[in-house]
Amino acid sequence: MELTILESGTNTTTASACDSYTWSVNGQTYTMSGTYTETTGCSTEILVLTIDASSTNTTDFSFCGSSYNWPINGEVYTESGTYTHLNGCVTEVLVLTLTVPGTPCDDGDENTTGDTWSQNCTCVGQPVGCDQYVNLVISTDANGAQTTWEIVPEGGGAALCEGGPYTGINNQVIGEQCCLADGCYALRVYDSAGDGMSTGGYMVKLGGSDDVRIIDNAANGQFTDESSIAGGQSFCLPVGEDRVIFAHCDREFWVANQYVVATANAAVSATWVPGGSNAVQPSNSGYEFWIFDPNGTYSYRKFRSHNVSDGFSPASATRACHMKINNWYNTPTTPLIPQGVLMNIRIRGRVAGVNFPFGPACRFKVDALLAQCPPTTLVNTPTMPEFSCGVLKPFGTNTSKIYAWSRPGANRYQFEFTIPGEGDFVKVVTRNNNVCILNWTDMPLIPGITYDVRVRVSMDQGATWCPWGTSCLVTITGAGSSGLVTQPTTATGSLGAIPVEVTAWPNPNSGDRLALSVWNLEASVEKIGLELYDLTGKRVLSTTAQVQAGLVTTGIELEGMGSGVYLLRITAGDLVRTERIVIQR
Repeated sequence: MELTILESGTNTTTASACDSYTWSVNGQTYTMSGTYTETTGCSTEILVLTIDASSTNTTDFSFCGSSYNWPINGEVYTESGTYTHLNGCVTEVLVLTLTVPGTPCDDGDENTTGDTWSQNCTCVGQPVGCDQYVNLVISTDANGAQTTWEIVPEGGGAALCEGGPYTGINNQVIGEQCCLADGCYALRVYDSAGDGMSTGGYMVKLGGSDDVRIIDNAANGQFTDESSIAGGQSFCLPVGEDRVIFAHCDREFWVANQYVVATANAAVSATWVPGGSNAVQPSNSGYEFWIFDPNGTYSYRKFRSHNVSDGFSPASATRACHMKINNWYNTPTTPLIPQGVLMNIRIRGRVAGVNFPFGPACRFKVDALLAQCPPTTLVNTPTMPEFSCGVLKPFGTNTSKIYAWSRPGANRYQFEFTIPGEGDFVKVVTRNNNVCILNWTDMPLIPGITYDVRVRVSMDQGATWCPWGTSCLVTITGAGSSGLVTQPTTATGSLGAIPVEVTAWPNPNSGDRLALSVWNLEASVEKIGLELYDLTGKRVLSTTAQVQAGLVTTGIELEGMGSGVYLLRITAGDLVRTERIVIQR
């Protein structure tokens, strides 16, 4: 007989399971936590078992935005729905309601139309029959959650329109709209932290017109807890046509005793008595100049009548168009315009004591230091033959030119050409005067491309340079084609020509979803075409959208498109409208 002696041993297994566990050593199924043993020959098997009951944790969550990142699993969801993730013995369930700003909704009010989710996901509709809109364009700073706003009737009352806080919408441009009847209203922009909007700001424009500003406080959010016009003053609708001349609009380097000039109003000029002395000229006809700080530190109105020279000569029907800056007594009731503070200037004509509405706003600043070396820009007066801002120009001929406003004492001008949204093309051309001929050979401009062009001057042959001015768009065409960019088309309604209005936001866009609204389309238009082109002319998107009662609200997905400038072409019947879209990832 042969005897084999085996050494005894112990093997311990630690396991965890949900609800039950089957041990492979003995085939037994266990439903409770505990320590279990099984002898197999000379080996003792030990199982240290933890049993956890299965459970389900359901989270109902509503989120305002185009996508939601679920912290449980790190997944990003772009649609409402029910999503699950197994986390140990717990099944996590997310019931997600995703509300995307700019998409259609129903506010439950039969007296509104075109209901869409606002940027803070409030369902907002426009009153039926409303024909007067103002657009509020807000540029948030690093904390959009602190920003809110309201428009109230002059003298106070319940808010007619309001918005914010813009939680999670930081350093972005937001478009809001408000439908208002003719009358006067106060805009109040608030910052809950009391430190203003830092790098942000806002602008109020007349609906349907990109160039009619009512208040311009862009990039000027350095207020405390509230930004509004001083003394509870208001803006009024309708907006008139009186304004400063183009060369004086947005000029931010005025000095005392210079004249800011209004565009002549024929009705005001007609009240001038030709050849008459000041004594016979009307004192109740002329122009009222309103200069105010949108952030509320200053507001002053000066009336320039026909019967007072204000030091300007010769005497003529347009003498009252000229207002001498700070040519009044510095008293508490008539304070001088402060240095270095951004103002707005608006003008209205007056005939026989009856005021016209104030016209569009322009930026205005008294800055004696900047006036010593002022910025300049391309000529932006459409009636001048040198008009160069927003034009189509061919490249490669000695007759194709763009012009900058000349500056006294300047002996060098630099023209900088860049492609909006792209940083890989910069062409700087230096000239001895304010004319730039588009005919160089190194890095030529390409037909079909739109360029941002800005200009600066030097007073010392280029040793030092004054600040760059604001940029203008110049589009390069094929040879033999030049002129102005096509103006927006209008639709015709019972009230006459009603501008077709397009709002696309956020713009610039981070490459996610572009919300698009189109108003005032012809009743016969049932569908619009949408095409997106890059600046090489390549079509990168083509789709359609349904029209309801002259209105389209839709969204365009920009996922997968690179940073740069794109042209969105909107086709609706005879209307063709192009909008510039900037993607900045």
